[in-house]
Amino acid sequence: MFFRRISFGHHSLYFYQILFTLYVTISIFLLLRLLFSYTVVSAQTRKKSLDPSDKAYRFLSDIQDDYSTSLNIKLYELDNLNSPLSTGLLRKCIILPASYSTLYSDEQLHFILRHEYNHLKNRDCFSKLLANVVVCLFFWNPCVYIFRKDIEQSMELRCDQMTLDGLTDNKRLQYLETMLLVIKNQNTLKASRSSLSERCALKLVSNYPVDLKERFLVISKKHYAHSFFKDLVVYTFAATLFISSYTVFFSSHYDPPLDDIEPDCACHEIDPTTDTLVIDDSDCYILLNDGSTLSVSGNAIQLWEENGGRVIRK
Repeated sequence: MFFRRISFGHHSLYFYQILFTLYVTISIFLLLRLLFSYTVVSAQTRKKSLDPSDKAYRFLSDIQDDYSTSLNIKLYELDNLNSPLSTGLLRKCIILPASYSTLYSDEQLHFILRHEYNHLKNRDCFSKLLANVVVCLFFWNPCVYIFRKDIEQSMELRCDQMTLDGLTDNKRLQYLETMLLVIKNQNTLKASRSSLSERCALKLVSNYPVDLKERFLVISKKHYAHSFFKDLVVYTFAATLFISSYTVFFSSHYDPPLDDIEPDCACHEIDPTTDTLVIDDSDCYILLNDGSTLSVSGNAIQLWEENGGRVIRK
């Protein structure tokens, strides 16, 4: 089917050429739409920056002191935004709803900034953008959409772990309450730019109940114990299995049938170093090493001489 020609008036194309053209066109369209969305979100979210004396900047400074890092992060506020988010590949920023001071308490705002700060610290915006590029290039494969969803969920779980690392059970409970409040605000506040932010920014919580349930279970069960010994055992086993897979070769327990690999009687093996080309006025043949003869044509004579074969003329 791929090599079947399809006519378009006076022109015709192979079916694989049509598929390739269609694939390139759709991929370029999706990539341009992604670039446009990212540009629009970047321009819209940086319209109103927070004053450096705002309490959000003070909380952000405390977070940087806790992690002993100093990322250059700008804070912005945006109307019609129903959830805090972070974005930026080079110019990292955290965007808060315009009424964040009334929506969230100081403790909740600290959790929000800490979570989004970890996203920027881990360069999750680049990872999400890369996952979206993969979706644009392999849009026809349903597995890439599952891949993107799992990548985003993994980033959220990692940020939850980093945010709650070393905190008490009471702090964990407050963090869960903050997530519930953000979910409530997402359902009540209008967000005209939510569709754009979903593709180009990282939100504190998603709108997928299954993902939220997993995050809540992981946080409540404290699955944050990191064991170097367990990691060493897993990586060692994986490396051993990988290396050993190249040391085992499967072979049959019986000899292969010679009839399948030996040529039939009509075939002859010719060796110019041992055989002789005999040219007679009435006949031309090759005298094989075993004493048999093989008739040849004029083209074979030229080929034989080019390869340095022995020639006898009568």
